[in-house]
Amino acid sequence: MSAEKGLEVASIPVPDRRKSPRYRYAEAIRIRKGDGSEQAALSIEISEGGMSVATDESLKIGEEVELDSVVDATVAAVVRHKQGRIYGFEFLELRLEHQERIRKMCRSLPRFVPKHLNI
Repeated sequence: MSAEKGLEVASIPVPDRRKSPRYRYAEAIRIRKGDGSEQAALSIEISEGGMSVATDESLKIGEEVELDSVVDATVAAVVRHKQGRIYGFEFLELRLEHQERIRKMCRSLPRFVPKHLNI
């Protein structure tokens, strides 16, 4: 605990509410927006249900995009979270083939344990 302006503030860990565990995954990817424009991004982590990426471009919560180069495929996703330049995507309607490739890849990656990014 720390004192801040006479108040005590406790640091309480927040449980991860995600359905699937996350894994470290740092790869260059492309984000294609609905208007056809593309932007470069770098992935941070991936799970069977989505991924987090960093990009300099602006996206809106709820915006649907395509993510290129995710397990050598293009997958549909929706922006669910934003913190600074880091965006959290949920995969949409993954083909069974892509689900299996993502699941297999995740098993080969180290677990992602967020510390300072709060993602």
